Amino acid sequence: MDLLTYLERTGTAEGVNPSTAGRIRDALEAGTPFSTLAAQKDFGLPPRVLLDIAEAHFAFQQRLERIAPLEASVPAALLDQAMEPHEVHALQRITTRLPESRWDGAYSLWQRAFALALKDGEVRIDGTPGKGFDEYLLKREILQDMAPHRWLRIRRGERSGALNVRFSLPISGIQSQGELLQAPVDEISDLLETLPWDLRRYQDHRAEREAIRAARSTYEGLLTTTPVDRFPVLAVAVGRGIGIAILDEDGTVVHHEVQRRDDAVLPIARAHAAQSVVLPTRSSNQARLARLKASLEKTLPVTQVLPAGLSLAAEGLDFPRIVASSIILGRRAISPLQ
Repeated sequence: MDLLTYLERTGTAEGVNPSTAGRIRDALEAGTPFSTLAAQKDFGLPPRVLLDIAEAHFAFQQRLERIAPLEASVPAALLDQAMEPHEVHALQRITTRLPESRWDGAYSLWQRAFALALKDGEVRIDGTPGKGFDEYLLKREILQDMAPHRWLRIRRGERSGALNVRFSLPISGIQSQGELLQAPVDEISDLLETLPWDLRRYQDHRAEREAIRAARSTYEGLLTTTPVDRFPVLAVAVGRGIGIAILDEDGTVVHHEVQRRDDAVLPIARAHAAQSVVLPTRSSNQARLARLKASLEKTLPVTQVLPAGLSLAAEGLDFPRIVASSIILGRRAISPLQ
């Protein structure tokens, strides 16, 4: 399976001319940075589609690495069914443990069992109180309904030793599928033993993919943002407090502070001769953000920047968290692709 087939199978390049998709593939495989492709604007495609293809190209390269050990021994028709990491891992386990005559049947059973477990399985959580994860203790959650960010938090608690995570499987349903496919008893038992690990891999990959998509949303917003060109810039992050940073044209912090009052922001802008304002597009305190925008845009041009991934980006800055967030917002607006 080549990249173009992968794009077609995943629905990524729907509506894109195959010749154009091939040129993008060639550029990516030659090591051209995505920012260069986006800046060239040679393909006549919106940033969202280019980002879809770039993301799929990365996933495709990862899949090639995972299936490489199987290509010499596993038929292509069976190999092409395993697209995601948990599917490749399950296929690798099956082809290692079972005779070739059972590969197709065992993988078919695994696919049915996995879908059933994802639909009807539960995650049960217990652990030690007082370690920062008490809101998750003694919980039972439907696996399919668990939000990716919640799963990441639970996994963090598990790695710290505060939480224990167990999977409750629809055992009778899986056994019925095994009987329907006339699978040997020991094969069904092995499936029930290993399925929780496959579900864990699936949840990990799903959460990671959602985190990447959040970052992608930020990147997409940056690609369509006109950089600010009037300096100094007043960058403002909005939450319980107000993070303020004055930045020069290089993104260097000239002044910073935390304020509690909305009416303190404009005097700070005037005191530092700010020529433009950067605000987030959304905030945990949306009413305050709306008030600040209405007040500031009467005097100064306002640019709004997507705040996706802000907390992670701000972690490397030695400033109060809300000030670090304002600095990141300002720098995104000054130089969107840096």
